[in-house]
Amino acid sequence: MAKENNEWNDWIGELFTPSYDVTVEDMLDQPQDKETTIKSKVKLVSALDPDTIKDAFERVRVTCVLAEEMRKKAAKQESSKGIKKAEGKNVQPEKKEETTVDVDQPGIWDTNELATLRQVFKTIKQHNTKLKVINTELEKRNEELENEVASLKLHLNKKNHELTEAAKSNKRLKILSDQLQHDLDYITARMTAMEQIFKEINEEKSKMVKENQEMKIAVDKERMDRERIECQFKSLEQQALCEKMAMEQTIKMECQSEISKLHSRINDLSDELNKEKKLHYTTKRGLEHLRQHFASLPLSNIIPPNAVKSDQISKFSYT
Repeated sequence: MAKENNEWNDWIGELFTPSYDVTVEDMLDQPQDKETTIKSKVKLVSALDPDTIKDAFERVRVTCVLAEEMRKKAAKQESSKGIKKAEGKNVQPEKKEETTVDVDQPGIWDTNELATLRQVFKTIKQHNTKLKVINTELEKRNEELENEVASLKLHLNKKNHELTEAAKSNKRLKILSDQLQHDLDYITARMTAMEQIFKEINEEKSKMVKENQEMKIAVDKERMDRERIECQFKSLEQQALCEKMAMEQTIKMECQSEISKLHSRINDLSDELNKEKKLHYTTKRGLEHLRQHFASLPLSNIIPPNAVKSDQISKFSYT
C-alpha cells in the first residue's frame, strides 16, 4: 500500500510540476513572515469548494486504478510470451497494440481544476517538505534519544548490577550484623554478669575493708595491750631480778654463814675424829696387849671348854 502511494505521488508530481522555488534550506532559514504567507495560502486553498476538490481527487484515483490495471495486463502479457517461447519456436509473438493520444481531444480536467490541483499539490509539497525537515529533526532527536536511552540502559544495567552486588553485600552485612548483635548480646550478658560479680566483689571489698579496719583497731588494741603487758613484764622481770639478786645475796650470805658453821663443825668433828683416832689407837694397842697377854695364858684356866662358840671381839664397842 505504501509503495502504491509513493508511485501515485511520483506520477502526480511528474504530471503537475510545482512552479515554486522553495528549498529545504529556505524552509529552515525562512523568517516568521514567510511562514505566515504559506499559512495564508493554505487557508485560501481550504476555502475552495469541497465538492470540486473531492471530484478532482476521485478522477486522479480512477486514473491511477486504470494505470495500475494496464501495468498488470502488460506484465501478464510479457509472462505469457515467455511461456510461449519456452513451448515452441513456431509460436510468433503477438503484435503490440499501439495507443495513440489525440492531443486535440479535451482532457478530463479543465484549467481551473488544474490550477486548483497545482495549488493544492504545491501547498501539500511545501507542507511535506516542512514535515520532512521536522521528521529529519525528529529522527535525529530520536536517534539522540535512542543513544541516550541505550546509555541510560547501560547505566541502568550497571546500577542494577551494583544494586545486586549491594543487595548481596547487604545480605552479608545483615548476617554479619546479626552475628555482631548476637556477640553484642552475649557480651552484654557477660558484662551484666561481670557487673554483678564486680558489685559482689565491691560489697565483699567493703566488708573486707571494714573487717580490716576492725582488725587494725583490734591489732592496735592488742599491740597496746602487748606493750602494756611487756611493760608490766619488764617491771615484774626487773622486780623479780631485784628480788632474785636480793634472794641470791641473802642465800649467799646464809650459805656463807652455813659454810662457816660447817667449817666450824668440820673442824670440831676433825678434832673429835682425831681424838677418837687417838683413843682408838690407844684402845687398839691396849687390846693388842691384852690379846698378847691372854694369848700367852692357857685357855683352859681362863675359859671353860665350849664356853665360847663365836667371835666375841666384833661385839665390843669403842664408844
